[in-house]
Amino acid sequence: MSALIRHQQRPVALRFHDVFFSYGAVDVLESINFHFHEGDFIVLVGPNGAGKSTLLKLTLGLETPQRGSVSVFGKPPRDVLEIIGYVPQHIHYDSSFPISVNEVVGMGLLHPSSRRNKRKMQHTIEEALAKVDLIDLVDRSYSALSGGQRRRVLVARALVSDPRFLILDEPTANMDVESEQMLFKTLGSIKGTTTILVVTHDMEFVSSLTDRVLCLSNKGNKGQACTIVQHRTEPAYDVHAGFTQKEVLKVLHDTTLPGDDCLAQEVLHD
Repeated sequence: MSALIRHQQRPVALRFHDVFFSYGAVDVLESINFHFHEGDFIVLVGPNGAGKSTLLKLTLGLETPQRGSVSVFGKPPRDVLEIIGYVPQHIHYDSSFPISVNEVVGMGLLHPSSRRNKRKMQHTIEEALAKVDLIDLVDRSYSALSGGQRRRVLVARALVSDPRFLILDEPTANMDVESEQMLFKTLGSIKGTTTILVVTHDMEFVSSLTDRVLCLSNKGNKGQACTIVQHRTEPAYDVHAGFTQKEVLKVLHDTTLPGDDCLAQEVLHD
């Protein structure tokens, strides 16, 4: 059995079917169609205003499309929140509030059953911190950490419930090099078993891990999407969300996996 056939036989982790979304009179996403399979590592790129944040909100069930449907493992996102781990781009917190790293990570244990056994709960928290190499800081005040360390704690919080689907929004923003390397190692260790969706401007960071790239264009001030397969032998160095079509085609195949809906190539910027 070929690798392509095995891939197609995996459950569909995320599907957008004919999705339209607007904020009032402002159309943001128009006729978005794509799907990804369980275990895929997906990178979402696109210029500012293309609808990346809105697409994430729809995936997380924070918004509902005016037309079409969004499903995560075949169900509405709000029905499967316990299997989704999310690392936001920005987090606002009161630095004077006394909360420890241990407590922040523990917030990711959403299911009541995971909190009944305190010893098991603590072991689970420490396992998540070990994945991001911060176990030694388990009792440290969250506000005392560096920006990169705080980002890694948020990754641990997203991983503590062992999600089937992990979403990271600009995870390397304000990260030091050491934290970037550790995050790369962490994502590499769960790639293939966890479906991962990363929004990033830093294609170099995730190039060697990426299976699929989802490009959002704001052509005509409306978000449109195209899925592309990454070129395995030519890493996507120095390609950012403000890419041109020629730049993308230097590092990505101009093809899609069979069975996926994809708009014409002109949705990429020339």
